[in-house]
Amino acid sequence: MNLAGGIVDLLLRSSLLLAIVWLAAAGVRRAGGSAAMRHMIWLLGLGALLLLPLLTAVLPPLDLPILPATETVSPIETVASAPTAPAPAAPSATAQETVSLGELFELLYLTVAAGLLGRLALGHSLLARLWRRARPAEDAHWQALVDGLRSALDIRRPVALRLATEPAMPMTWGTLSPRILLPAEAAGWTDERRRIVLLHELAHVARRDSFARSAATILCALYWLHPAVWYAARRMRLEQEHACDDLVLSLGAKASVYARNLLDVAGAFQPRPVVASLSVAMARTSELERRLKAIVRRGPRGRSSARFVTSTGAGALGATLLVATMVPVAALQPTPARSAEAPRAAAPPTPALAASAPSATSRPRAPRPAAGPAPAGPIAGAPAPSEDYDAMLARYNGELAAYQRQLEDYDRAVDAHDRQVAALRARGNLANSGNTGNSGNSGNSGNPGIPASAGRPAIPPTPPVPPTPPTFPTPPSPLTAVAALPALPRPPT
Repeated sequence: MNLAGGIVDLLLRSSLLLAIVWLAAAGVRRAGGSAAMRHMIWLLGLGALLLLPLLTAVLPPLDLPILPATETVSPIETVASAPTAPAPAAPSATAQETVSLGELFELLYLTVAAGLLGRLALGHSLLARLWRRARPAEDAHWQALVDGLRSALDIRRPVALRLATEPAMPMTWGTLSPRILLPAEAAGWTDERRRIVLLHELAHVARRDSFARSAATILCALYWLHPAVWYAARRMRLEQEHACDDLVLSLGAKASVYARNLLDVAGAFQPRPVVASLSVAMARTSELERRLKAIVRRGPRGRSSARFVTSTGAGALGATLLVATMVPVAALQPTPARSAEAPRAAAPPTPALAASAPSATSRPRAPRPAAGPAPAGPIAGAPAPSEDYDAMLARYNGELAAYQRQLEDYDRAVDAHDRQVAALRARGNLANSGNTGNSGNSGNSGNPGIPASAGRPAIPPTPPVPPTPPTFPTPPSPLTAVAALPALPRPPT
């Protein structure tokens, strides 16, 4: 499969996977789940999209017979109906044009993906420049506030704090070495605003949201053709902000005070578009109205439990494996019955007999072969099949009918044997009674043997033996009939 075909296949599989993720997130919302739970579902869905190309390449395909059924054709019919192979034709202009369009599509895809990844690198460089130009927060009150909030959020990593020298939205980035950048105006903020803004940014640090944003940006660059991937990344970022708002409110912040400070910060500052997808800004105008409604509305604000994360992760892995390996194929169906004028010979049945001796608790069941097929029709131009084969086929059908009657008798004998064994088990003696007419053995300890008599017959040591099915006669070989065809006359010289 070329690159263009692989991209189309990947887009189809990712569509199915995103549909499953969307249904799961909608189900959690209807069930009253928190924003942290919805964020976890979208995050696992985006992570599954990153694994999807690798799993599709390394795992064996799983055939799913879900397409319309197709009729099976025997090899003889295939050879007889196959037309004469024509000479290979030269590639047409349409084929050459298709190849050119495929190459153009591959070039366009790689160019746009490289441009989006380059934009990601540019955003990292802009964040690094903002950090270099910022000045450290020299006020001891800042560091004491950061340390206290870190302890409340159970953050063990050191967090660096700086004040920007130019207008900037409060933001944070970095996973191993988290960094928080505040605007220069933060030096004149009240203690209440300082605490609320730092608590929100540290909530992102505690949740490792910066890593999730970077991964979502890379994913959008790889799947830039798929609009549903961009939608999923946007939903993940929005649920991220809702989850952080819930975390701040769960630590004692008043909803009205938090909403007012969020509105003031969003009105005074706006993040740069290039760095907005990499850093986690406190507030954006496009998302502000929805966040304010969620803040003042009462609802579940808890975190995702370990049990929920484990079960959701297992479900996401199972769905990803299924979507990555499944290959829809046509369902096979048996060849339909032919007319009486041109019957076809079917393959003889090959029943499997039990290899081990039956016991009192597991009884063998005789196989049921299929009904005898009609004799094979003649090949055009070849002599008719021999009368010996027709006679063998008629004899086989008679034996098959007798075998069916023997099966019925065998089933009744097995049922009677099982009932006798159950009666012995109820009396606590399952010992064999020996030959018919002889007295039984000593039985289990403490129980006397049960002698055979007319009212209590002896139990045979083994259940009845199933009948042997008849053997299907071997039909005449088509190659023999073809060889018997008369030789064609040679053309005159």
